[in-house]
Amino acid sequence: MTFWGIIAPSSFSELHESSLYESLEEEEEKIINQKLKTKFFNEFYTWLKADGLKAKKSERLHKKIIFKNLSNDDSKTLENFNDFLQDKKNQFKIFENQIISFDGINEFKVEKIEVELEVEIFKLIFTNKKLTKFNFKDFEKIKNCIIAS
Repeated sequence: MTFWGIIAPSSFSELHESSLYESLEEEEEKIINQKLKTKFFNEFYTWLKADGLKAKKSERLHKKIIFKNLSNDDSKTLENFNDFLQDKKNQFKIFENQIISFDGINEFKVEKIEVELEVEIFKLIFTNKKLTKFNFKDFEKIKNCIIAS
């Protein structure tokens, strides 16, 4: 149906379903982001301290304020948190183009890395198109399997 040259949805329900679907996706993304904020907050705070952040009086109170700012989507705190998440993902780039041997016999060259922060796994995709998943806690063990680049 067109109205003054504008193509309109065939029904109101079609329009409503579309906007409802978009708002559900946005809500789901907010929930995931909130879970990430909670899950990685202590690590984030440690990262901030390593970057030079210091509490003026009480570290406990300071930590509470930063968590509140993060939960309330304070722009500067969110910017820092996103930088932290990017740094967390970047640590896995050490595996790119590396040759890894898990058993000392077979060698595999890493072509690509994918990181899923929500579930704390990283995937190594090898040149033979095989994919292997690892937990974040396996990082050092896998790092020790690198034999050459």
